[in-house]
Amino acid sequence: MTISSGIFAFGAAAFTYLILALQVRAGFPPFYRKFGAILEAEIKAVIPATFAMMALIVLMLATGWSVIFALFGAVALWAGLKVRAGLSATTSGPMAWLDHPLTLRWPMLVFDIWTVGFSGLCCLLLLLS
Repeated sequence: MTISSGIFAFGAAAFTYLILALQVRAGFPPFYRKFGAILEAEIKAVIPATFAMMALIVLMLATGWSVIFALFGAVALWAGLKVRAGLSATTSGPMAWLDHPLTLRWPMLVFDIWTVGFSGLCCLLLLLS
């Protein structure tokens, strides 16, 4: 079974986005005030997505349909956006060392640059390899 490179790159980049979103939410790197332990409600919102991603991987391996990996990526992206929304609702903005007119106007800009930038880099590296 081979997964087309575009589908694989999307799924891997979306999963990378989810991992990076959870890391920033937990406080690594320390971009936002009021970071720390992830709230239990946020974890409960991401757990069904995690089980859905595992089920989609098993389904893909059992059926051999590589298109299912695109659904895996969509679920991972949805969960990452849910984590972003949770951080956006609980934070009071970026840390003082990140105060800049752009980050004051768009408080989630640093989060987006960090997560989308590294996810895009992952996608680009997978497409070029």
